[in-house]
Amino acid sequence: MQRCNKVKNMKIIMFVSICSFFVMSLSFTLMYFIKSAVICGFLIWIPFILGIVTQLIMRSSVSKDRRVGLFSIFSNRYAIFADAVFLISLIAFILSLILSNVPGAMITYILLSVVVFSFCMHCILNGRIFNSILNEK
Repeated sequence: MQRCNKVKNMKIIMFVSICSFFVMSLSFTLMYFIKSAVICGFLIWIPFILGIVTQLIMRSSVSKDRRVGLFSIFSNRYAIFADAVFLISLIAFILSLILSNVPGAMITYILLSVVVFSFCMHCILNGRIFNSILNEK
């Protein structure tokens, strides 16, 4: 029973973490519309710090294997999707920087948001924390 509550709590914290990284990533697109550096800074840093803190909280609850999500790829079906989106969006972002003749084009901001979020998801979904939640019965 206690193990079930622990897994449920880990899933909730993981959800908060992913939502935090999503808001942080979305803020890069919002930069196109919001010209205030202070507001953009808050929209980037507060969710980013919350996402990191929630990952650190979950880290203390999992096994101490050495695998790090940053250096792992395609470790499960969810990670395969995140890794593919990351690779495709990174290529599209680089191409938009090279081929765009309009500085500050909205597509560049959107692609930057997708690259940042898919990189965060790459790290989370390939990591040991997500793996331990995924493999819990």
